[in-house]
Amino acid sequence: MPSAFSVRSRARACLRRSPVIGEKCRGRPTAHERAKAARYLKAVLNDAVRRERLGALPCRISVPSVRSAYRPSLKPEEVARLLEAADWRSHPLILLAVTSGARHRELTSRRWRDFDPEAPAITISSQPEAGFDPKTIESTRRIRLPSITAEHRLVYHLELETASGRALRSSDWIFPNTPGSDRPWEQQAVCKAVREVFIEAGLGDVPEQACIACVERGRRSVSRPATRSRQCNARAAGARPRCS
Repeated sequence: MPSAFSVRSRARACLRRSPVIGEKCRGRPTAHERAKAARYLKAVLNDAVRRERLGALPCRISVPSVRSAYRPSLKPEEVARLLEAADWRSHPLILLAVTSGARHRELTSRRWRDFDPEAPAITISSQPEAGFDPKTIESTRRIRLPSITAEHRLVYHLELETASGRALRSSDWIFPNTPGSDRPWEQQAVCKAVREVFIEAGLGDVPEQACIACVERGRRSVSRPATRSRQCNARAAGARPRCS
């Protein structure tokens, strides 16, 4: 059985030659690249153990925790700047994401029948036609919305009807790829549109996915006390040593 030191040495040599991690990793890798490399190595070795290509690993692979610099929660004044800079299509999506806390894939896969203006509320459920399927039972839910969001949704309904040139049906997408389209707004186009709003609002030129993450976390706080508790319990139980 190889020692933990030999496993670490071989892993580092393998990762520096790996095209998956990128050219930068051949020099001095950044914290994000090291975390990506550790996740990749952990997945490969665990898969090899499951396939019985390797025996039990002599140590556990520690994946460093790296907080992204592009995923802060938006402040109220920053949300106001975003909404002011957004156009008639981006504005309702950003407002709905901030006030509901739902992810953008959950929102762009909604049809008008999922929106209840009386409650007001929006229902998140499976939409195979949009390529969206909730991962857990809890993901299928009904989210209550503030009245201001419902009012803006009705205004957006009229604007979308005008741009589409026809009356909207309950089976139409709330956020179509183009006005009148029978396809939902594509993820890449959504990320690009939100990034342009960030630039227009003067919030910086940040990656597209990071813009979406900022908007999605408008109502969500991030805390992971359970993870720390599990790690402490594992150490107390005499778990295997970590590969650092």
